[in-house]
Amino acid sequence: KYFFLGALGAAIFLYGFVMLYGSTGTTSLTGIQAALGHQLAAEGGLNTLATLGLVLSVLGLCFKIAAVPMHFYTADVYQGAAATVSAFLAFVPKTAGFIAIMLICAAAGWRFGDSGHDLPDSLAATLSVIAVLTMTVGNVLALLQTSIKRILAYSSIAHSGYMLVGIVAGPGPSD
Repeated sequence: KYFFLGALGAAIFLYGFVMLYGSTGTTSLTGIQAALGHQLAAEGGLNTLATLGLVLSVLGLCFKIAAVPMHFYTADVYQGAAATVSAFLAFVPKTAGFIAIMLICAAAGWRFGDSGHDLPDSLAATLSVIAVLTMTVGNVLALLQTSIKRILAYSSIAHSGYMLVGIVAGPGPSD
């Protein structure tokens, strides 16, 4: 049953990148960044295909970081796994997922410098909603648990929400 969720997360992520390719004509992150920057400069915003591609890519990565709405598998997997595997799952996939989210945000307009960040509004709003829901769901469901592994799982979900707040805030100006 969890294989299906993993495949669903990967399919959503891939579909988002297909839309980004259709909008930009490249699969290179630097090429995507250049094409999206050109769209922002020329048209004053991203076209619908690029916006949908960015949002779907981030939603697909929500499975890796166990963020809402792709968090359902986490508690059962943590409870059924050995303690060392649960600890591994609490760290490694989230690290890879957040690195991927940072790369997508950089391609979408995250900038270092005096201007701070300028993520497209739709992507910033999506990340904000996911962050709030992830923190809330993780903390509320953790309160209802009696198994330490399930508490770790829901704590891990809540922490993904906290880290998403940092993503939404952006890199900030450099000195």
